[in-house]
Amino acid sequence: GCKRMLDDPWLFVWHLHLLLTLVHFVTWVSTYGGVGGSGPASVGVRAFDDIVLAFMGLSGWLAVVYFFRGCQATGVVAVVLEACFLDLLRFLALFVLWNVGFAIAMYTLHKGTLYTTDTPTDSPLLIGPDGEPETADRGPFSSVGRGMMSLVQLALGQTDYDAYCNLGFRVPEGFCTVLYLAYLATTATLLLTLLVAMIVRTWAVAQGPAEGRWRQRWALNTL
Repeated sequence: GCKRMLDDPWLFVWHLHLLLTLVHFVTWVSTYGGVGGSGPASVGVRAFDDIVLAFMGLSGWLAVVYFFRGCQATGVVAVVLEACFLDLLRFLALFVLWNVGFAIAMYTLHKGTLYTTDTPTDSPLLIGPDGEPETADRGPFSSVGRGMMSLVQLALGQTDYDAYCNLGFRVPEGFCTVLYLAYLATTATLLLTLLVAMIVRTWAVAQGPAEGRWRQRWALNTL
């Protein structure tokens, strides 16, 4: 039942895969016209089915862990991983808040009042890192959502300074530099180190009771 699936996340992943497979099958039968059919005419239906297929493939491979639980080596590791995933979720909650705050600050510097009132058409602000002209919907901080993803790239070291702080105005560039360095110091150094420390501690603490937890689950599945 539901209580058992909440107690055993890998069982939940397996049932999720089965549900997605059923949804895809119903979509295929009702809209694709069978084998060799032309497929659904609606772009929305095709997009929906692609998303279902993507998550079906992901959940299918993750559900392989469910079938390896009978082996003690993989079963115990799966139990420890569950505890590590909880740490990861707690970290992501903090990281999202951190990211949103910095993304809003950087977006304001990039698309604030100076951008809308004082930017000439040939300003470097409108030139992307590839040397091509930028438009309002392009650039690392053309929106808050795009800015959040750009900051993730920054945390992983997959960007350069000019793409972030070449604003064309000296004072905003100075504050942008401060935010750039502050984000690197707090995220790439502090938060990611915190995540590693959390995972290492949880892995060490969960190793002890993991085998007992695995034996209990295996007994319930066997019975």
